Amino acid sequence: MRNVLKTLLLCTVMTIVWSNTGVGAAPPADKRSFASGKFAIEIDGHIAGFVNAVEGGLAFGDVVKENGEDFFFKKHLGNAGFRDIRLEFGADMDKSVYDWIAASLAMNYSRKDGAIVGADFQGNVISRLEFQNALITEVTFPAVDATSKDTAKMSIVLSPERTVLNRKASGKLGLTGGAKAQKKWLPANFRLSIDGIDTKKVSKIDALTVKLPRINFGDCFRCEELPPSPIKVDFPDVVLTTGEPAEPLYDWFEDFVIQGNNGDSSEKGGSLEYLSSDLKTVLFTLKFRNLGIFELMPVAVDAGGSTVPKLLAAMYCESMEFVVP
Repeated sequence: MRNVLKTLLLCTVMTIVWSNTGVGAAPPADKRSFASGKFAIEIDGHIAGFVNAVEGGLAFGDVVKENGEDFFFKKHLGNAGFRDIRLEFGADMDKSVYDWIAASLAMNYSRKDGAIVGADFQGNVISRLEFQNALITEVTFPAVDATSKDTAKMSIVLSPERTVLNRKASGKLGLTGGAKAQKKWLPANFRLSIDGIDTKKVSKIDALTVKLPRINFGDCFRCEELPPSPIKVDFPDVVLTTGEPAEPLYDWFEDFVIQGNNGDSSEKGGSLEYLSSDLKTVLFTLKFRNLGIFELMPVAVDAGGSTVPKLLAAMYCESMEFVVP
């Protein structure tokens, strides 16, 4: 138990935390320091890049409460399991990671083995969380915002069949190797297109989180979490903020919602391109299929002390495709 506590304290001092209490919020960016070390992700034996945050992955036991004759609950451990692993990273991972995401969103699920490798500031490996038969069960694409100067990050959730924490890991990890050169990825650099809609005044699009199904491993620890068959994916709504006037949006809303002409032929296609700092190079593309507008709402946006009228538009989306150049 003392060794476990030492390992957890060491992870806390470093940039990223493995939490055995479930997935929680990553520490704010201004609280992280890469001077103290880094964590890399290894997929099928190859280092695929460094992550900005990682949480979860350790084993846990369910606590079962039972009624008894006393005034308190009788408690004991039930089934054991392994926490999901949440990873956050930018545009500088190996292409194999993004291809795995793209395949998962296309329902081409593949289980992968790997590890989260922790190193100190000198590149000495000090911890290694190995996972087996992991599936991607959630993907979050970052919000875009024309006024933001933050660095964009996407995140994924891995659901492993089992994990092993190696507290006596050794070796060296190249702190600049294992991935292509880091790309500056800003939320302000994007290009949106929707069939028949002028999108030049769109200033913001909310983050998009896709929850994917958990697949039964057979001898699983979390069988109660598995969805019924057949498995369906409910892709998130696309919610954007645009400037006025926005007549094409009003016309589409009037026809689609008020007049009721909302069949498949009235739905639209579209795409969101995440761009590099030159505003020309496409880092990633999200393709939207069968968009249907269902709400328009005037909003007031604070712009440096003054209020600017904007229009919020919400659209459902039947499916999304993640395209990696």
